[in-house]
Amino acid sequence: MAPLGLIGTIFAGLGGLLLVAAALWAIRLRMKLAAWVRVQGAVVAMAGATRSRVPVVRFQGPAGPIEFRSRIGSSPPRYKAGDQVSVLYDPETPSSAIIDGWLERWFGALFLSGVGVIFAIVGGVFLASAGR
Repeated sequence: MAPLGLIGTIFAGLGGLLLVAAALWAIRLRMKLAAWVRVQGAVVAMAGATRSRVPVVRFQGPAGPIEFRSRIGSSPPRYKAGDQVSVLYDPETPSSAIIDGWLERWFGALFLSGVGVIFAIVGGVFLASAGR
């Protein structure tokens, strides 16, 4: 196999694997979210560097107040201290809570999909070049 063909096969294969991983992530997330509890919480602070601030959220869990730091930050921040937010948490592990927002739920699957598509396109370009 020509070097371009081998590179194309590797990239296309990795792209395919990443797309499968994204689909599995999304399916697993849908199953998990069906069992999670939705409650109201409040942003109590903003944490992180000035470039990307993440909200620190407090909500009432089954055994008392729980505070968590969001995994998704932005600049400018989407939230400010005092904002009310919807929170999703697993009743078995309330500390794994997330803000109930599209980006918080789907960022992982979206990221894997995006990288998978890029790898698949690069692999396709290399395979097409090798076929000439």
